[in-house]
Amino acid sequence: GYPEQIQSHFRSIEIWERGGDGRANGREGWLVKQLAGLGVDRFDAPGIYLGGTGNIFAGGKHYLGPHSIRKILSSKDQGISIDKSAVSARNPLLASIQQSQKNHNRRATSIASKLQADKTMFKVRGRQLGGQLRTVCNLISANVQIPVFKVTLGSFDTHVNQRNQHRNLLRELDEALTDTVAALKRIGVWDRVSIITYSEFGRRVAENGARGTDHGTAAPHFYLSGNVRGGIHGGMADLEKLKKGDLIFKTDYRSVFEFALRHHLRIDRNIFSEFRSIEA
Repeated sequence: GYPEQIQSHFRSIEIWERGGDGRANGREGWLVKQLAGLGVDRFDAPGIYLGGTGNIFAGGKHYLGPHSIRKILSSKDQGISIDKSAVSARNPLLASIQQSQKNHNRRATSIASKLQADKTMFKVRGRQLGGQLRTVCNLISANVQIPVFKVTLGSFDTHVNQRNQHRNLLRELDEALTDTVAALKRIGVWDRVSIITYSEFGRRVAENGARGTDHGTAAPHFYLSGNVRGGIHGGMADLEKLKKGDLIFKTDYRSVFEFALRHHLRIDRNIFSEFRSIEA
């Protein structure tokens, strides 16, 4: 969790994806400056979001959206024609657009050629999550250089009839992640991959009047990798010690992101260094 928990969907997910808390928030996605420091030109793209919004990359350049790969494959040779005489007339805006389109075409061509050269097929279960993770596996298998992928599994806002809905969602999460880990092991990269789950908030402890739960504070999250020590990290929430009916969080979510930056991306001094507390 984080201090001064906000229980608005849009505000709280923005906090998680920009690295803030209920008192202050960042202006850009928490990964943007960290990835820029690694050198964007090293990658085909610094990141791609295949579901939900791209707020985690807000303010960055060259990031791809959920339909980018399909568009790249169908229109990789198409571009915007710009009158070079206008550019030569020192129009800075047109010059910037031309350079941006040139960079996009270069990246698109690289990604498309790699995908077309790799015919490996992967089976990842899950109606909502499976297709997104299958695309991730295809991109990794094709050696497309993208360091961060964001996927989404929605419908956890279980105000009504939570039991069956939550069970089905966790089954989909379990099956999709199980198949993804198997695929990554097959590719031979599992020790170099980290999978982190996050959500805008948890649920209240007590059931509401509709057999569901309402917006709460703290919640458990998963960190999967072939290169971490398994187990439970951080203290268990105390069900006997609540704050206005809500759990009191024991681990600041930014300490998890700090561990990922330091352990996975090898960025020892990072924007979350003050929250360093996890070793796994």
